[in-house]
Order: sequence, then structure tokens, then C-alpha cells
Amino acid sequence: MHKSFNANLQAYRGWAIFCVIGFHSFVRWMPPKNPLNLYPWTFPETVPNLFRYGYLGVNLFFMISGFVITQSLEKSKSIFEFWIKRFARIWPSLTIIISALYVLGHTYRLNENSGIDTSPQALFSSITLIDPRIISIFLSNFASASWVSGVLWSLAVEISFYFLISILFHIIHSVYTKYIFYVFLGIFCLNSIDLINPNFFAAHGSLDSILILRHYIFWFYIGLISYRCINNC
Repeated sequence: MHKSFNANLQAYRGWAIFCVIGFHSFVRWMPPKNPLNLYPWTFPETVPNLFRYGYLGVNLFFMISGFVITQSLEKSKSIFEFWIKRFARIWPSLTIIISALYVLGHTYRLNENSGIDTSPQALFSSITLIDPRIISIFLSNFASASWVSGVLWSLAVEISFYFLISILFHIIHSVYTKYIFYVFLGIFCLNSIDLINPNFFAAHGSLDSILILRHYIFWFYIGLISYRCINNC
């Protein structure tokens, strides 16, 4: 793919980062998220629209991932090679950053109100990127665990997409588009459950965490379909 196109993707990533950081800077430190307002404004009335809706930058990240991961899958000779690339790209830096946050949290005695959870359970979940609610299925003492940093939820969603799309791509490559459609239809049906019974997944937290990709798969597929369209044109 042309270098200028990849440069554009990096620019979109930068824009998404800017929006998300701005959103968190306001929301995390203002009521109702935070009991103490650290700004001379109120949310959302006086917060600029760009930051008020900055959370949409996460959806842009997911679209870019759908595009880039499809490209990476086509360049990988096997699912093993694909996951080696993903591991090398994600886990070394993730381990360093999460460990640093964990140590800083203990050093300054931070707690969940500051956005940092320094429990051993949170460290395990954050390094493995396994949702704490999933772990709680097997270990009851993980029931109240969270991430070291709450922002990791989006990376966990990314990993869920990697698993789904890599299996589809390498195992049933010859009917790839057909099965993509079926999976998309299945996840649409799962979302219909939310509409019919909004309390169903709320009452089954572990099941909700396992199937959390259903909320965001649409954005990944936009990127996937965009890649297909660009390369077939």
C-alpha cells in the first residue's frame, strides 16, 4: 500500500488520540465522574463539542484497526506469524507501562478514585488483557477486580477482534467474506437482546464481558470493508 496512505492512517490515529485525551481530561476530573471539579466549567454544558464527544475517537481507532489488521493478516503466512507480530507490537510496551503505573500507584498510594487500581488481580488482568469479569468465572477472589487503568478496556476489545478475525481469515479463508457476513449477523442478533431485554447482560456480567465485542464490531468492519474496497478498486 502506498506510503502516503499509511501516513494518512497515522494522522487519523493522532486525531483520535487528541480527541480521547481531551475527553478524558474533562470527564475524569469533573462531576459526575469525579466528586471534585478541577475545572472552572461544568460538564457537558460548557465543555467544547470536540472534547464533549471525544469518546468517538475510540470508534475511529477501531475502524483503523479493522483496516490495518486485515492488511496484516494478508501479509502473514500463518495465524502463528500474525500473533507473533501482534505480541511483539503490544505486550512488551504494555508490560512496561502497566508495571510503571502499578509501581507509581503503590508509591503514591493511589486508589480507584484516581483511576488506578493497584491490586494484584488488576495487575494480572491488565498484563494478560483478560477482562476481570471473565477471570471471576473461575476465581471468586477476582470478582471485584478491575484494570490497573480503566482505559485498557478498549485494548481488550481489540484483542477480541484479533482472535475472531484471525480465526476466520486463516481457517476459512476461501469463504472469508461469506463467514464475515454470518458473524456480523450473529453479533447483530446479540445486540438485539440488549434492545429486547436491556437488563439481560447487566445481570450476567461475565457473559457481557465475553461478548463485549458485539458493541464495537461494526466499527472494525467499516475498516475491514474499506480495506477490501480500496484493494479491489
